[in-house]
Amino acid sequence: MPEPQKFSTEELCDIGVEIVREGIAWLHKCYGVVRNKFLEHSTSDVTHKKRLAADIDLEMDYEVQLHTRRDSRFASIRFLGEEDLDPEHIVDLEAEENTCVLVDALDGSDLYERGIGNWCSAVIFFTPRHSAEKRIRAAIVGLWTGEIYVADDDLSSEVMVITPNEFKYKQDEDNWNRIIAELKPGERRKLRGRSDVKTLLDASICFYGQKIEKLRKTVGHHGWDSSKFKTSEKHRLVPRVYNLAGIPMILKLIDKPSKSGSGIDLVMELEGQQPHDVVSGAFIAKRAGATVVDLSNKEITYEALGKALLKPNANDFQYIIASTPEVASEAVQNFSDERSFNTDNTDNIDKKR
Repeated sequence: MPEPQKFSTEELCDIGVEIVREGIAWLHKCYGVVRNKFLEHSTSDVTHKKRLAADIDLEMDYEVQLHTRRDSRFASIRFLGEEDLDPEHIVDLEAEENTCVLVDALDGSDLYERGIGNWCSAVIFFTPRHSAEKRIRAAIVGLWTGEIYVADDDLSSEVMVITPNEFKYKQDEDNWNRIIAELKPGERRKLRGRSDVKTLLDASICFYGQKIEKLRKTVGHHGWDSSKFKTSEKHRLVPRVYNLAGIPMILKLIDKPSKSGSGIDLVMELEGQQPHDVVSGAFIAKRAGATVVDLSNKEITYEALGKALLKPNANDFQYIIASTPEVASEAVQNFSDERSFNTDNTDNIDKKR
């Protein structure tokens, strides 16, 4: 049996950024040009759920591009697409020798379909046989805005943000009736940082509540009846609550729009999300200094995130991701209940399956 192929972190980041950048551009192009075709729905033969054509096609394209580019350099990487993960057949990668990639090509397809924004494309490379704290090799997330966030397994390096490619237009000096278009490649920039909010009363809070069942369970939680939220200051600007969550809002938590303005302070999931919906965002958030804990206020470690990827369609995460430890601790006190939560969050199997 041949030795598994080895890849440097740098080349995994490079190919991931390349594919994600093109995927985001492709999604925008399709929405503008062949919208009706790419917003059609079909039922998966594997998972039996309704899927958007754009989601299916992009996931397939990601796999083809990964396995054929650079003279098929990455052909040995095991590709795991979110759309084809069958909950009835658990994938177990404990004995997998090759590097793997878990892809959610279009996370937030319902938002994409409606032209709302706040969707993303998430890719996470991992090598199951690496040591637990180094199992995750690279996380790449492209937002609908075109910005791409990258974090790798060098825990001493910073999270990188790559701005979108864009065209600059100017007049031709030799022919003033002619316009010249110049491509300006995306540049790297640093994160704008997190807020310093330390109390729930001053926080902007996010949770996933687009489906009625999730909305009812979260807004019906006893934590909202806490005296913390019963302020008599009618004109107070915060706390603010948004029922959009997931990876895009996690990235907003670590990258404020401006130093002087408000950002997102807390993203929480009280019921559970699968790894493709959270691990890449949580990994990047931890690298950026955010507090990432479970509902018992135990840190969700890099080891726990990596372990969840070994069974990518079996594990559900309940989590609190906050801009400061103080907000995280207060959120845990406010929203955790008497249920027991596994510290590493890798054995909370969805009982409904």
